[in-house]
Amino acid sequence: NVPVTAVISRINYGPQEKVTVTFGDGSQKQISSQEIEEYVSESGNPANEKDVLLVDIELPVLENLPTIRLVDTPGIGSVWKHNTETTTSWFPETGAVMFVISAEKPISENELNLLQEIYQYSPEIIIVLSKADLFAEDHLQQMEQFTTEVLYKHFNKRFPLVRHSSFEATSAYNQVIVEKVLLPLATNRDAIFNDILQYKMNSLVNSCLSYLEIAYQASR
Repeated sequence: NVPVTAVISRINYGPQEKVTVTFGDGSQKQISSQEIEEYVSESGNPANEKDVLLVDIELPVLENLPTIRLVDTPGIGSVWKHNTETTTSWFPETGAVMFVISAEKPISENELNLLQEIYQYSPEIIIVLSKADLFAEDHLQQMEQFTTEVLYKHFNKRFPLVRHSSFEATSAYNQVIVEKVLLPLATNRDAIFNDILQYKMNSLVNSCLSYLEIAYQASR
């Protein structure tokens, strides 16, 4: 419920639990998991006054996903502008993207624009329909169908879509995400990484060509 501050949190496998805070000046500090909130939440670190660059979390529970790293960015569109700025500046670094939208309302124009920007950097996008516990099955199916059709019309591509709830049946939803999203990424990590890298290179080349065309036309 409380928006986080402008801090990127990265989570990956480690033989034992370990949390490392990296600050803007390059220094680092080891903290306990109970202290994380003091560095990433708006209440514990308002406007990132502690100048935290990254929080890296290593967890033994991720031993079946040793080849990938999960990255949690601040939310988009919060009352604090620095949250959005931190997230959008991370877009070029993205690999596969889990894009969370709410089942409360249809996908919005702002979300489509945000997805368009993300799609410049990665073709691997998974849509996560959150707050699934609030609605009946027929509503969820309608939302899934509507979202899939809108995205296909906009991108000419069908992105995978999964449900989630942080309130009800969370473990079951988590397991579906692990089996349908994370394990395939981890198992085929090198091939998917190379595809994403090639995609980024092509996108960069196309952007450069577009800029050169604009510059050429302007010079005329």
